[in-house]
Amino acid sequence: MIEDDIYQTYVLNENTSWARSHLGASQLGNPCARSVWYSFHWCSEPSFVSNGRILRLFETGNLEESRILFDLKNIGIEILSTQTQSTDEECKIISGSCDGIARGFKEHPDERVLLEFKTSNTKSFKKIQKNGMRAEKPIHYVQMNVYMKWLDIKFGLYMVVCKETDEIYTEWVDFDENTADEFLIRGRKIVESQIPPDKPSGKMTSDCMFCDHKNLCWETQLPLLHCRTCMYCQYDLNRQKFICEQGNGYIDDVKIFYSECHKINPYLLNKWSFVDIITDEDAFVMISPFGGIYDTRNMNSLAIKTKFEQEKQDFIVR
Repeated sequence: MIEDDIYQTYVLNENTSWARSHLGASQLGNPCARSVWYSFHWCSEPSFVSNGRILRLFETGNLEESRILFDLKNIGIEILSTQTQSTDEECKIISGSCDGIARGFKEHPDERVLLEFKTSNTKSFKKIQKNGMRAEKPIHYVQMNVYMKWLDIKFGLYMVVCKETDEIYTEWVDFDENTADEFLIRGRKIVESQIPPDKPSGKMTSDCMFCDHKNLCWETQLPLLHCRTCMYCQYDLNRQKFICEQGNGYIDDVKIFYSECHKINPYLLNKWSFVDIITDEDAFVMISPFGGIYDTRNMNSLAIKTKFEQEKQDFIVR
């Protein structure tokens, strides 16, 4: 069908662009630090990668930005910049780009104003109208405050367009430095850690159900195999680079590839248990959830994955 062909073009164009080299300001406010860590380490392929309709929907949101900018210009607002890049100076891999910076609003006539645009379905839109952005979309509140800190801006304008009615909601956001600092500190800890943060709850929540990493975090899915899921991968805050602790130098922040020297980070193996840790060989022996024994002294990560997938299949068949 024609629509399927169209959707497939979006899937083919997506490739691995979902794997951001940086930790985006848009992720910092995620209530689950573990999910942020997993995404930063490219542990799971997002579900939308194979869904052309959703990818097209994302593009619809992006296209709306230019229309909102046009609307603001039409009411006399001066657009100073768009897609303005900014970075955390203490941890340069944390960065992002706001939708724009503008001036000329009657509420703050002499001030530069941060612009942040979103689209929403009707149900979510009405909740934001009723309760405000901070209550309904705290992740957006954090995102805006981080941008305002980086850009030295006191006020932000949050604009949401309802995709089903074209209604516009606007809300002013005053810079809250405490919020920006709190989540930047949290983000730096996530970047520096080689171990994912603890689960925020002892059981799956509704948020978990929509997380791309739920099967890795709660079930027996293995992570994708590449440098960022290797136990030797470490972000060096002084050099502002990912480094390989095996001595292979800097890790390419752009490509996802598997290397024979990969040693799977054991903290990404959910429901596995340690049998032995061989410190002088940087190796470990573990038992899988299905009873298999895996010794990294004589098995590389690809061999572990191959054996485990077969073991899991045999268990399901039984």
